[in-house]
Amino acid sequence: MGGAKGVMTPLSHIPVLARELVENVSFQSNDGVYLDGTFGLGGHSRFMAREMAPDGGIVGLEWDKRLEKYHKDLEKFSSIQIFYDSYERFDFVLASQGFQEINGALLDLGLSSVHIDNAEMGFSFQKEGALDMRYSQDQERHAGDILNEMSENQLASIFFRYGEEGLSRKIARQIVRRRKKKNFTTIQDFVEFLKAVFPSQKGYPWKGIRRIFQALRIEVNQELNNLEHFLDKVTFWMFRENDWLAIISYHSLEDKIVKKRFTELTRECICPREEPVCQCDYEPDFEWVKKVIKPTSKEMEDNPRAASARLRIIRRRFDANIKPPIKEWSS
Repeated sequence: MGGAKGVMTPLSHIPVLARELVENVSFQSNDGVYLDGTFGLGGHSRFMAREMAPDGGIVGLEWDKRLEKYHKDLEKFSSIQIFYDSYERFDFVLASQGFQEINGALLDLGLSSVHIDNAEMGFSFQKEGALDMRYSQDQERHAGDILNEMSENQLASIFFRYGEEGLSRKIARQIVRRRKKKNFTTIQDFVEFLKAVFPSQKGYPWKGIRRIFQALRIEVNQELNNLEHFLDKVTFWMFRENDWLAIISYHSLEDKIVKKRFTELTRECICPREEPVCQCDYEPDFEWVKKVIKPTSKEMEDNPRAASARLRIIRRRFDANIKPPIKEWSS
């Protein structure tokens, strides 16, 4: 996946399920505006840009401004505008640029390859670095703060809720005991601690280490809360028939949120459960395009990090009664 000398470049990046995405969504014939809420290295946006009409455009959001150096080649894509902010704040960004609607939105909830491969960002337990895990350096709290400052009960709750780790209380108790002597500061220090605390059986200690790191990353960046806030708002920006929402998730916690919300948006009956026969004649605004798309064996062979990816897509069934005036795209 890396470019020369292990340096990740946009052209060497492999966007997950990109072909499946563009094959299953529609692009407005002339003036469509599309949101790539997790821009990363821009792989999905580049795929979408090739499918759009000349007057269409993509608004990309990337929370981590450190990735800006990978976006230099975007000058040749007049259809892409990128802003450095969280996708949870997409409505503020769009409104500030004069947009009142979008015709499609994508989230790829996986870690960027840059975050995994760069030790100084503190995401990978396989590399030495600081206990950071922040997507944005503007965030005040990093992983080390959580480990060194939160109570035993708080830590146990984080590990259980966000890592689904059955030994969460034991790990939290041992963390509090250890930090009385010395704070956690580096990844390898914390990994060595976990290796000593977890049992060496049934996939442990590495299974447990992965879960703890996932839990810390979710807590640091408030990932599940941000996803729910995004889903609360995004469909209110879609007014035209075939406007779509696509989300790629990688673990069960985020996929459950996506599946539940998509099911609610496409539900065809809102009668009370005790009613034996539907009498509401309710017509949902959205319908499923694909309930789930998984990577092919070829994609997983080419890009092992795609193995757990799940793509879900819904779209608007008909035009809304009220549509905002169209903002002309300008690069």
